[in-house]
Amino acid sequence: MSSDAKAVYQSSLSATHAAEKQGLQMMETQLTHLQNFPDYAAVLEAHCATTREQIARIERALEETGSSPSTIKEAVTQTVGTVGAAVHTVFPDTHLKNMFTGYGYQFYQIAAYTSLEALAEAAGFAHHKAWIEQSRQEEQQAADRVKPLIASVTLKYLEMETQSK
Repeated sequence: MSSDAKAVYQSSLSATHAAEKQGLQMMETQLTHLQNFPDYAAVLEAHCATTREQIARIERALEETGSSPSTIKEAVTQTVGTVGAAVHTVFPDTHLKNMFTGYGYQFYQIAAYTSLEALAEAAGFAHHKAWIEQSRQEEQQAADRVKPLIASVTLKYLEMETQSK
């Protein structure tokens, strides 16, 4: 195992950890405003629980590689996540914007886990591939659960907007 490959893997684990924490922060912020969208809220609540498990897996992997999450990176990404979700709340179509952002974010995470899997192997941590693949599949499942809700959330938003005028 190349020590350079291990360092890159550790850095990628840390970045993925920070991204998952950011995503969790964004979802938790969104959940406080989804009382009119119970189906979407249920998907987010379930994915929050999954994301917490993913964070724990990454923390175990970081520990095994002799590393730990980057406090600075996490502080920045969590702040970005909070600000991003908060910025959307000033717009009337906040629920749609947040849903679109979250849906796109799932595909970012799918790509990140795919990359992480390749790095794990190159760095000599092939045994991590099983949990990484599990996390990748969980992100795909989350995206698959959101996709059919896009139309119904959009129509509910339309109904709310047209009734309020």
